[in-house]
Amino acid sequence: MKKDFSDIIHMERPQSKHPKMSIYDRSAQFSPFAALTGHDDAIQETARLTEKRRILDKEQIQTLNNQLNFLISHLSNKFTITITYFQDDKLKDGGKYISQTSFISKIDTYQRYLLLDTGEKIYFKNLYRIDGDCFDNDF
Repeated sequence: MKKDFSDIIHMERPQSKHPKMSIYDRSAQFSPFAALTGHDDAIQETARLTEKRRILDKEQIQTLNNQLNFLISHLSNKFTITITYFQDDKLKDGGKYISQTSFISKIDTYQRYLLLDTGEKIYFKNLYRIDGDCFDNDF
């Protein structure tokens, strides 16, 4: 048996006691619901890529040592150099390589770091490459 709604089709809608909602309030009902707080951040963090630290061969290590010795003996000259170094990622394995052009304020051979004029410390273990006009082709 099929139900016929002819008895209620033409009836007037009942009036509500509640005031009419603004368009802004109505649209807020359909805003996304974040059931998993932080889920989007976790997905973005997982998608962020990091690099693995490259292992230097003996020749690259020797070149860096020669360049550091040269810079130690000529520190007062304030040569402008470009340093490429590895920066560990604080949240996941790996990190990224950064190149920075600056001059060296201090070289601490005991604690094994370079202090740049920006105040940044770069530890010898993170050095990947040093470039500059002060180095001739012997390096």
